[in-house]
Amino acid sequence: MKQFVATLSFCLFLMSAGAACDDASSHCSDETLNRVKAATVFISARRTLTNTGQVESREGTGFVISSRGFVLTTAHTVEKGDGVDQVTIKGAIASRYAQGASMHVIERNDHDVALLQFDDTSKPYPNVTLGNPGSVSASVTLCSVGFTAGREYFFVTGALGERGGGGEGGFWATQMPSNPGDSGAPVFISSGGVVGIKRGAYEGLQNVNQIIPLNLAQNLINEAVLPPDDKRERISLLMKRMCDRGLLQNPYEWELRGDVYVSLQNMKLELTKVIEELPADSPGTFPLLKMQTAIREMVEDPKMFPQQSKTANGPISDDMIKEIAKFRTEYSTDLRDLEEIYSLPHYCDIIRR
Repeated sequence: MKQFVATLSFCLFLMSAGAACDDASSHCSDETLNRVKAATVFISARRTLTNTGQVESREGTGFVISSRGFVLTTAHTVEKGDGVDQVTIKGAIASRYAQGASMHVIERNDHDVALLQFDDTSKPYPNVTLGNPGSVSASVTLCSVGFTAGREYFFVTGALGERGGGGEGGFWATQMPSNPGDSGAPVFISSGGVVGIKRGAYEGLQNVNQIIPLNLAQNLINEAVLPPDDKRERISLLMKRMCDRGLLQNPYEWELRGDVYVSLQNMKLELTKVIEELPADSPGTFPLLKMQTAIREMVEDPKMFPQQSKTANGPISDDMIKEIAKFRTEYSTDLRDLEEIYSLPHYCDIIRR
């Protein structure tokens, strides 16, 4: 049984970050690194011991997942533990030397993930882009940034060695270095999408460290980024109307160009209504915005709809059939993922071709 070693940083006993690391810029662009860095949080937890009153300081890393100030980190970074009277948590965004702001724990889960929130909710916070851990395959190079061992910033990369399984509770194994202060750091791919959370190292093993894939934090993410239940019901109804009236049903049943044009316009209207109901940082907003842009481009394409006969009931052209098929293929997965995230029925039953 491999023993897990948390990568916390303690103020009195600070380990040296001696592990070698790759040049992260060779895999993740400066733009990507800076975008993630802007939403990375230096976390300081002060634990007051019950019996002695002594204060113990822990340091770790987290990252903002919502403009409302929700932050993910490892639970062991902020846990109260036995013999602790209270824990005071502060977070500094983008720099350990920035002014720390008070935070509180919202919830923890059984996978060593904690959801925190800044006490000040009167302002928007920069947030990372959440990626899809299911799309990451073994050997892919992962990037991370954290407040390692008293340093201001430390960029590292490493290959994904294993995608969970066995007795490891679904955790990933990686060759990415892991040092004190790294616990809770965002792990992201070259596009900038965060797909995991740094957890720690295995005692006695070299260059084998743990990452918590974001799917093991989905219950906490949902709490932070999904709208209330009443709004989700409205989104569900709008999705149904969008799919009933739009291109997501079989376009090969259509015979006239006018039918396609009207359906495109109707779908664009319904998409706009759905987008207006979603938080700006919702995981479903970006693919819907892409769909909206794709529909607008089709409507304005003179090959599909000549200006003088946009609603004329002529035959459906080959260009139109190709564009519709491309659209359905490109967005079918995004919409199915959106339905899963929002626990919606599968209204958009898209036929792949």
